[in-house]
Amino acid sequence: METVENKYVIKIPFKGNEIMILREAFACEKLRNNKFVPQIVLQEKYIIESCLAGKILSKTRLSAEEKKNVYIALGKVVRKIHRIEMRGFGELGKNLQGKHLTLERHIDFLLLRDMPLLLQTGLLSAEEITAIRVFLKKHCRLPIVRKRCCSILI
Repeated sequence: METVENKYVIKIPFKGNEIMILREAFACEKLRNNKFVPQIVLQEKYIIESCLAGKILSKTRLSAEEKKNVYIALGKVVRKIHRIEMRGFGELGKNLQGKHLTLERHIDFLLLRDMPLLLQTGLLSAEEITAIRVFLKKHCRLPIVRKRCCSILI
């Protein structure tokens, strides 16, 4: 969408994936002073955000060194996104907290969700999965010093 003064992006989630709007708005708000992060203008069941100026990297004539610098800058933004602090562990929920209150519960969730597929595809053996479970159970019970944690946002 374009006005006389600015360009904007309207994002409407697919049905059943409405949480993505909340997650993006949450991350953009936490990083609102970063030039590589759009500003949220309106958040409803959709979001309207500022359009970032720039070009599609693959359509530029940058040198290898210039492209490397762009990727390094983008990597720094992604690092900031993944360092956003929030309560809980795992994916951001509608309550703006991680889905699981403790690291142990989050690991249990991941084990229940992912290990059967890894076994079924043959990527890991039953013995390897058992060893991973034992290792994670043993080490996730260590005292957690931080009460907040970086969680998966997008």
